[in-house]
Order: sequence, then structure tokens, then C-alpha cells
Amino acid sequence: MKNNYFLIGMMTTLILSSCSNKLSTDEANSLLLKLPNEIVTGKIGITVNTGRNYWKQALVNEYQTEFDRNVQNGILKNIKMQQFKTSGGDMFDYVYQITSELSDTVSALVLSGNRHAEWKQNFSVKCGELKFNKVVGIFQEAKSKTAEIEYDLTFIPTIFGNDNYIDSKFRGDKPLSRKIIAKLYDNGWKLEK
Repeated sequence: MKNNYFLIGMMTTLILSSCSNKLSTDEANSLLLKLPNEIVTGKIGITVNTGRNYWKQALVNEYQTEFDRNVQNGILKNIKMQQFKTSGGDMFDYVYQITSELSDTVSALVLSGNRHAEWKQNFSVKCGELKFNKVVGIFQEAKSKTAEIEYDLTFIPTIFGNDNYIDSKFRGDKPLSRKIIAKLYDNGWKLEK
């Protein structure tokens, strides 16, 4: 007789739990793992060409330092410095020009921009991605078929994912939180867009 009560109790628990509208943390994790990563963008201006003007050597050296730094940081490649002799009557004997190209890494991160400007090019670039990390909490009223999920994101930076290019909220190690609504349908829980 005791075994029958035990079996009846177990079956009742299983039936009630299978009919529950409660969103579990595992279900929430499964839903959020399907979210695409959010792209974090920023704006940069890069000197790619000094222009063919009359430059003093000191100014050329200053540009060369900027170009060299951008090569070391993986931003530019194929730096060329040309010196052209001027025709008589000019204030300077030579015209200097430094040209370069964006590195392949940077080209892959450019979302939009003025790639063909003669001197300084302005770009919108991918600074990183926000990737789902973990569920922080679930708020759901009893018997409700709607739940609010709070979750943390991790910032995964590109070479532009530093303080110079990104919004301050992405700086440092503090987690970023988001909230999203999930609804229960006949075929299971789905995220609302």
C-alpha cells in the first residue's frame, strides 16, 4: 500500500511539473545561446596619405612616426615615402609624399567609410562583439506564460576594442546586462524580438 502511495505521488509530481509554465534556467540558457552576437562599432580616422605637398622634413618625420605606429599596431601596411625634386623657384627643394594601405585585418573590420579620400580616411569599424555569457535571473509571475530574463554579456574586442575607439560602457571588466522577454507557446518557449 505504501508503494502505491509513493508511485501515485511520483506520478502526480511528474504530471504537474510537465504542465508547469515555469521557465527554467536551462531553458533560458538554451534560448539565449541562439542569439547572434551584437556588434560594437566605433569611428576612426587614419592618415593614409600625406598628400603631395611641400613638406618640411620635420613634418614628414612626424607623419612617418604616425605611420610607423599604425604599422606596429597592425592598422597599416605597404608604407611608401617618395621624394620628388621640385622645379626651380619653389620655396623648398623637394616634395614629399607618404602613402599606405589598410592592413588586411583592418580592412575586414571596416563597416563603412571614405576609403578613397586623399589624405585622412574616416571609417566606421567593428570594435568587438557582445556575446551571451550567463543568465543572471528570471522574473515570472505564477502561472504566467511570459518571463523576463536578465543575462550578462561578455565583450570580445578586436584591435579597435580599446579606450580610443569604444563607448565607455564597454571599457573595463564590468559585465554588461540585458533583459529580454520570453513567451511560452504550444511548442515551447520563444524569445520576443
